[in-house]
Amino acid sequence: MISYFFTFLSLLILARVIFSFTGCRYGTIYDFVYTYSEKILKPIRKFLPPSRVDWSPFVALIIIDTIGKLLNPLVFYVVNEEYGKIIPLFLFVFVSLLSSVTVLLIIIFVVKIANDLVKGQNLFLTKALDSITDPIIIRVRSKIPFGYKNYSVWLILVLLFIIKAFFNYLIIIYETYFSYNLYFYFF
Repeated sequence: MISYFFTFLSLLILARVIFSFTGCRYGTIYDFVYTYSEKILKPIRKFLPPSRVDWSPFVALIIIDTIGKLLNPLVFYVVNEEYGKIIPLFLFVFVSLLSSVTVLLIIIFVVKIANDLVKGQNLFLTKALDSITDPIIIRVRSKIPFGYKNYSVWLILVLLFIIKAFFNYLIIIYETYFSYNLYFYFF
């Protein structure tokens, strides 16, 4: 039951994002989605630095995913008095959180590459992507030889995929080591 609640919250946030992309700002469904998603997104916006892009839906999805992965098995372990599995569960959820952030960064860099291929025709999107990616790109460019600086975005993307694969490997090792499948408790 807990997982259904967090799935509903995620779908609510995704519906809000879809409404904002399509420009739909009226109707009963929109009012419902806006009213209840705003209760989730407004507190998150207070903690985010000012930006031209509203990153609160992405942060909310990561938080909802993390809490959803933690809460269901945590309740199960406490009810069944399996306290020895709680700390490994927190480590698993932390690695899962890092994996989610890595996926978000992969998406941002893929969109940046696609935006650069069309010569940044959407100025708003270009500025938003540059504000996120430039600090990372500048650091990577300072570490690689001069002749390869043009490939820094691609290098970052490859490194992000390697990091994501490493997190997936850790999750598989974790599940194998503890000889139970935590995904069973998430659905």
